[in-house]
Amino acid sequence: IKRLSQISDSKADCLVNDIVVNILERQPKEKILIFTGFVNTQQFLQKILQAMDYTVAIFNGGMDLKEKENAVQYFRDKAQIMITTEAGGEGRNFQFAHIMVNYDLPWNPMKVEQRIGRLDRIGQTKPVQIYNLYNEGTLEERILDVLEFRIQLFTESVGSLDPILGKIEREIERIVVEHMSNLDQYMDDFERNIEQEVKEARLREELLADFILDDRSFRKDEANELLEQDTLADYSNLKQFISDALDFYGGRLEERRNGVIPLSLSPKLAKRIKADNDVTQGMFDPQKAIEREDLDFFTFDHKLINSLMTYVGKKGGVTGVRKISNQHRRVAVEIIYASVSQGGTRPAGQIIRHVIHKDLQVVSEVLVEIPPLGESSTAKIPKWLPTAIKVSKEMAIEDLKKFRQSIIDNDYPERNKWVEKFRRIYAHKQEQLQARIEKEKDWIGKVEISGSKEQKKILSARRGLLRRLERDILDLDQELGSKIRDLEVSADVSQTVIAAGLVVGG
Repeated sequence: IKRLSQISDSKADCLVNDIVVNILERQPKEKILIFTGFVNTQQFLQKILQAMDYTVAIFNGGMDLKEKENAVQYFRDKAQIMITTEAGGEGRNFQFAHIMVNYDLPWNPMKVEQRIGRLDRIGQTKPVQIYNLYNEGTLEERILDVLEFRIQLFTESVGSLDPILGKIEREIERIVVEHMSNLDQYMDDFERNIEQEVKEARLREELLADFILDDRSFRKDEANELLEQDTLADYSNLKQFISDALDFYGGRLEERRNGVIPLSLSPKLAKRIKADNDVTQGMFDPQKAIEREDLDFFTFDHKLINSLMTYVGKKGGVTGVRKISNQHRRVAVEIIYASVSQGGTRPAGQIIRHVIHKDLQVVSEVLVEIPPLGESSTAKIPKWLPTAIKVSKEMAIEDLKKFRQSIIDNDYPERNKWVEKFRRIYAHKQEQLQARIEKEKDWIGKVEISGSKEQKKILSARRGLLRRLERDILDLDQELGSKIRDLEVSADVSQTVIAAGLVVGG
């Protein structure tokens, strides 16, 4: 007992002296949110911090709803620190704070992302500061390495990485259980595979970003309102599309009085799109979704919404005839093109509508809102249809050239900004890695000369870690070069026809 009482907890010392004291002595009104995975650890830290006269709120899954609400209110209004278990990572908003400490790191990156999301959300007015604590030379250090350097969880958007991140915890558990005797080799292979999967997923995400609606937040809608532009498709259009799709293929969309919308799928449709549930409750309205975080937010990035849209798209479209006004019955050909660019500083897209009349004059417009849909009608196919399509194609080629040139013109000033940004990011990463390398070298050198028997047992593992860090430094240089080369690639622009038909009137 006497020997145990002399053991110091280096992680707790770091939390108290390097973080809490350092921050609150300078800014006593700051608020610090501390996450731990264990109630016992929570009580241990509470005892230490309260003994130092800090005001501390506690939040955990064992509290009832009223106790949790009181704890959140106490943290918001009075307490300097809140210590929470994983229960605080779900459904609670702490954007009135901006400093977070991961005292324990979960093996599941999605849990870490949920923690960050409590602070880094709409309403946050300051940069979020994240402190990650770990014990050197342990699996915890490897987990942080995966989160920080392989996935870049703390500096990049997680976006569409859910399928990849969801399997990491299970994979680490498997490696630890099955390959503990050869942990370094298997973890090295695992980390490289994860890093490659993440890079490929982020590339796919970049190609889709900003084409229709920002799939990560509500910012595209807000930006368009500021610019006094209409969105091409907003949540009400998406809601109507999903409602029509369910009516046609089997299902129902019904809005309740409290604003909650259950999407019900027929058993056949649920099976075809491989839905997790026959009924999913959520909201399309972004403002209402902010208030009800316990429900799904139905947007373009939602799994069920994506599955339905993909299913409808695969069924193929039908060329038809639309009547768009009650004016004279003049038949015209309508063709809608989508142009998408890849490469350069960021992807871009535009949608152009051609209306071709009998005189073969093409009326061309860039769509910034959904054109009038009108109603179903009938008309004879005009004899001049093939010529109209040819004329439209020729103009579409010219439209594509102008679009490509506009991307090139806009790309040059942005490219230098991105290059500088990448250089700063990678210089910071390199500095962090170099510091870790020097620390490892120093530790290994001391242990080789005068280390204990226990320390020398893990010398081999620490040398392996050092070699891996040195490889990571080289990989950083190559990755930076690759990023800069990607920026120098000219925009690759493609064009497709996404709709065609006859319109009557207008």
